[in-house]
Amino acid sequence: MKGFSFSRAVQAVFGDLDAMGHVNNVVYLTWIETARIEYWLQIAAPGAHPAAPDPSGASPHPSGLVLSGASVDMILARTEIDYRSPVSYGEKLDVFVRTSLIKRSSLVFDYAIVSRAGERTVAEAKTVIVCYDYARMRSKPVSQALRESILAIDPQARVEI
Repeated sequence: MKGFSFSRAVQAVFGDLDAMGHVNNVVYLTWIETARIEYWLQIAAPGAHPAAPDPSGASPHPSGLVLSGASVDMILARTEIDYRSPVSYGEKLDVFVRTSLIKRSSLVFDYAIVSRAGERTVAEAKTVIVCYDYARMRSKPVSQALRESILAIDPQARVEI
């Protein structure tokens, strides 16, 4: 999709359906979250691969905030979704993600969920993510390294620092 350099494939499964026979609205949140985490890993830890979970359930990092070798130092602050078209069982879709705005301590991500059948946009979304220091329980600035990594993937992102 034009303007997006990252996407993740999803498929509507039976458990996603509501009583009306189409995908329930909350499933879209899971789809964009999954795509956002994969996007985050690409920008925050390029080349990292998903690690096998520890059979004991213990976290390999004292904070418990490590995923695929990358520190997950973000927190979701806001989500908005515009539903455009219903999704039915078995539909294959792509969830596109991009950073549209980089601020001092937050990022705005845009999403487009597009059905592969007819290439129709089924939903558009926006999230605000805050870079977060979990040890201090407060926001922290977007690092220069993260800013550069984002701009390498999404050079159209506005920077307002």
